Amino acid sequence: MTQDHEQPLPKLLTQNQAAKFLGISHRTLENYRLTGAGPKYVRIGKRLVRYRKSDLLEFAGLVGEV
Repeated sequence: MTQDHEQPLPKLLTQNQAAKFLGISHRTLENYRLTGAGPKYVRIGKRLVRYRKSDLLEFAGLVGEV
């Protein structure tokens, strides 16, 4: 039996979780979102922004190919 101390990622990640997943700062991710250069995101209400892991993986595959 193996012990994995890391929690599985939730379906929707916060900005901080998404930034950590991508290996960038949360400010960089926020700037990407505001300029339209970042990964797809989900807005919940007026204030909450969340990211799907699948969208982050897609974005990571496209970084640097432009």
